[in-house]
Formats: sequence, structure tokens, C-alpha cells
Amino acid sequence: MTVRSNSPTTEAASLGQPVEARRLYSERTHYGAGEGKRLALALAFLALLPFAISLPVMIAQRIKHGLMFDLPALIVFGLALLIVLMLLLAQLTHAVRARLLIGERAFTFTLPRGRGSAPMLHYMRQTIPYSEIAEVELRRELFGGALMPVVLQGAHVITKKGVDIRLGYVSETNADDDFPFDSIARQLAERAGVRLVEEEGVWRTLHSKAQAKAAGLIAGDAKRVEPAELERLNRNHRRFGLAVVNIVLAVLLIGIAMDVATQSRALPPPAGSDATPAPVSAAPPGAAD
Repeated sequence: MTVRSNSPTTEAASLGQPVEARRLYSERTHYGAGEGKRLALALAFLALLPFAISLPVMIAQRIKHGLMFDLPALIVFGLALLIVLMLLLAQLTHAVRARLLIGERAFTFTLPRGRGSAPMLHYMRQTIPYSEIAEVELRRELFGGALMPVVLQGAHVITKKGVDIRLGYVSETNADDDFPFDSIARQLAERAGVRLVEEEGVWRTLHSKAQAKAAGLIAGDAKRVEPAELERLNRNHRRFGLAVVNIVLAVLLIGIAMDVATQSRALPPPAGSDATPAPVSAAPPGAAD
């Protein structure tokens, strides 16, 4: 959700710099999730939470009573539900906490920091005056391993002290209406009076110390990905995705076949068949004599 107020105005330079480099705006632009999105995510999380709480009890009861037939399927369902809940929690936390305000002389943001065991749950709040911005970058970056690579466009603010502040990422094929970081980067560059650098190549941040050492870098630095390597990663991505789809379909078909076989064995035999036991007639009194 984007909220704007007032219309842009231009003031004269007050710090001895050209007017074009010191454009100040009375318009304040707010970026963040709307009330409807936050409510929908909260309701979805609360609706699934009771099932997640009851699943460990159900699994323990089946183990206690020796009901092992559907236990593997229940465990798989529980793991899938746990993953969905974690994703919902991350999205809900982001919708509640993430904010970015573009003001007159500075911009303020509360955005996740991609470090630690739960990067989407760690947030940092910071205010950066436009006078401290040296450059704004739009950089295409590669995420994921060799099996599931994803190319995203990241917005970075470089301060005059050389600090690289990563604001966030946006997919080139799926725009984010709450945080359109490509548009945010252009607004920041315009208000700070600095150039907007749009990187043409694809970069990859090396979080692994072993990978960074092999490339002659420090962990956390980024290196340019060659087109041949990117094409190889895309091929691996397509193969991996196709393999996952085939495995899921195979498991689904096997489950349906097992369910049909189980139901057919549980059905009673039809009336009049050989398997039907003959009725036992009661002997009349005195017949034993």
C-alpha cells in the first residue's frame, strides 16, 4: 500500500549546492502493507494454528495405540503444515512491521535484515538523510543454490561513508505493490540529487566463507555471475523442478492406488456369492435324541 500526501515543491539550495542537487519535496510517501492484507494473513495463521497444535497429540496417540497405518502420511502432512505456518508467520511479521517513509530531507525504513537463522524475523529501523547518500543502485542478484536459483532486482543505497544498505528485492516478473523497490530507488535518487546506477549484469552474494575464499573475496561480498554459469543454473533449475513435479505425481498416484486397494478389501462380499456363509438353522427341541 502506497500513501502520498501533498504535492511536490522545489526549494532553493540552502547548503551551497545546485538547486537540481538539493530538490526537496513536501510530499511524504508511505510504503507498507494495507489493513486488509494484514487481517487476511492473521486470520489464515490463526485458522491453521489449532491443527498444528493438535497434530503432535494425534501422532503420539497413534504411536501409543499401535496405529501405524496412516502414521507416515500424518507426519508428512504435519511437516507440510509446519512449513506453511512458518511462511505465513514470516509474511504476517513483514506485513505488520515493514515500513518505508520517503520524507522531505530523509527517508526512514523498518525492513528485514537477511542474516541469522530466521532472517525474515529480524528487522532494523534506520533514518538516512538525503545529504548522506552517495549513490543509489538497482542490481540484479542471484539467490538460491545450484538447484533453485532465482534472479531478483535489488535496491541498494550507498552512503558517503561507503556503507551499502540493502533495502529489498523485487521480482522482475511479479511486481510487489506494497514495496516497489525499483520505483523507490528512483525516488530516492531524485530526491538526493544523485545518479541511479542500474547494473546490467547479475551478481551473487557469497555468504559461504569457503565460496568467498575460493573467489578471493570476503563472506558477504558479491561477485558477477557469467552468462554461461547463469544458463547452467537455469538448466539445473528446470530439471530439478520437473523432477519434483514427477515425484509428487508419482506419490499421489501411489497413494490413490493404495487407497482404492484398501477400500476394495474392506468391502463386504456380495450377497449369494460363494464367500457368503450358509445360514445356520437352529435344531428343534429333541432332535438330538
